Amino acid sequence: MLLYHGSFTQMPEIDLSKCKQGKDFGHGFYVTSSYKQAQSFVPLSVNKQVKEGLLPSDTSSSYISVFKFHLNSEISIHLFNAADRNWLHFVASNRRKSLLPEIRNQYSSVVTC
Repeated sequence: MLLYHGSFTQMPEIDLSKCKQGKDFGHGFYVTSSYKQAQSFVPLSVNKQVKEGLLPSDTSSSYISVFKFHLNSEISIHLFNAADRNWLHFVASNRRKSLLPEIRNQYSSVVTC
């Protein structure tokens, strides 16, 4: 399966040490199976870097990195089939660590989609 990551910079490999905390699905590197969706995240990534003073405001940085994903038995995955109550509670618990920690802990050893 091909997965895409839209960003202000090229990502030749995934480095989890550079990932920020407090994201919707927890600490991690976010990819999508949709090239179009990855493209839509590029302006958000660029604007964030400009606001933090890490890129000049006249930048035209735009990169879509492509990764091949092979599912194996060492990876545990939980798939949310809908943006329902369980999904919302999981996202909320990742955004604010003091909120619903039992939900976040329930999924602490799985990759979420």
